[in-house]
Amino acid sequence: MKNETNKEVIFKKLYHEKYSPEKDILLRTEMKILKRKLEEFILENSSQDLHPGRDYALFYEVAKWCMLNSIYDLALKYCRKSFDLALAQKEWADLLRINRVYYLISWQQPAGLNEKTEVLSERTRWHQKIINTLATEEMRLSHFLEASIDRYRYNLRQAHNQRRFPDTHTIHFPEHESSLAAYFGLKAKAYSTMDGRAIDILKEAIALLKDMPHFYYKDQEWIAVNGALAMEYSAHGEHDRACEVFDMLIYHPDLTKSQSSIGIQFNYATTLLKLKQYRKAEEILELLDERHPKMILNRQIQTMKITTYLFLGESEKLKKIISRQSGPMDPALKIYNRLLFVIYYLQKDSLELAERELINLEKSRPVKGSVYPPLIQAFKLYIEAELSRTGNSSERQKKQSEFRRVMDDIAGAEDDVLRSLLPYKWLQYTQESQ
Repeated sequence: MKNETNKEVIFKKLYHEKYSPEKDILLRTEMKILKRKLEEFILENSSQDLHPGRDYALFYEVAKWCMLNSIYDLALKYCRKSFDLALAQKEWADLLRINRVYYLISWQQPAGLNEKTEVLSERTRWHQKIINTLATEEMRLSHFLEASIDRYRYNLRQAHNQRRFPDTHTIHFPEHESSLAAYFGLKAKAYSTMDGRAIDILKEAIALLKDMPHFYYKDQEWIAVNGALAMEYSAHGEHDRACEVFDMLIYHPDLTKSQSSIGIQFNYATTLLKLKQYRKAEEILELLDERHPKMILNRQIQTMKITTYLFLGESEKLKKIISRQSGPMDPALKIYNRLLFVIYYLQKDSLELAERELINLEKSRPVKGSVYPPLIQAFKLYIEAELSRTGNSSERQKKQSEFRRVMDDIAGAEDDVLRSLLPYKWLQYTQESQ
């Protein structure tokens, strides 16, 4: 019964329809395809990380494949098997690599904060224990080598009249590990550097990564470090260069598998808004919704969407997203949202509705004593100037002059709260467009 239930679940996930026994052939075909893909992956990667002859190496490769395909439960299962076998055989160098993958899987697996913290802490403790064990073994080996070299020197001196040899020697680590260590060193240096030097350091890290031999998460690292470079460009005002890097990343086939995916798309949209490229920003935000639907209700992303819809004049989209905002709001946020509705009415040429909303807003208790009255006054004067378009031209000029005076007062005020608000920026934008 349990086997049939599992089949039903798997079949529904694969084909989105109800399972029946006569459809077993479809499942068998799917299993063959999956087996072939897994075998190809193991053949391609088996010689890269662990000793391929060890029994735990196969479980390790299966765990990596499951992780890269977001099958985290199975990834943990096989990684745990690989770890236990390697531990029993005291293969410390391989165990270190397995533990790294164990950590990555645990990090990516959806879990509660407390549970995840406990698991990651355990992996970190194991990492330290393995490092200490390896260091002890290497120190013993080093002592042996030094004793061997001393003996070798002694023998040579006896044979060659006390011929002098260098007192130091260097142990060279494998090039792959050395490059990777240098790469992470550069990343750490860049992240701790707060000025423009971080850009050059990240470029150096990217060049080093590019020339490195392939390892299983190299593509993910390439995405992450280029994302960091783009964000550094943007943080230092080089928005065009930032967009060039973001453009290179945004349609990368492995972007959505990366931990940096949301951050890269979010920061790309932010940079585009700074450049006032509202149409492109809207495109990236829609892409973010499609790829990461859980982020749709994120307040920061909603604010960016409101910005794009305001300046693109997409009034229906603006109304929809304002109406979608729910939950408890403080009075200042309620006033802010009502001003956004005023802009919606203005974009729909419903000047009377916009004016009525402003009058009601002006009478409301939260407005009194808030920072909003000058901005509300500016909106009222803007509407009055628009309403007088068909009337007396001198009256319209008077209203426009009063509107500009209030806007100048806001612009010159010591407190910049109103200047940072979208409703003010929208009025400023319309003023400059006229």
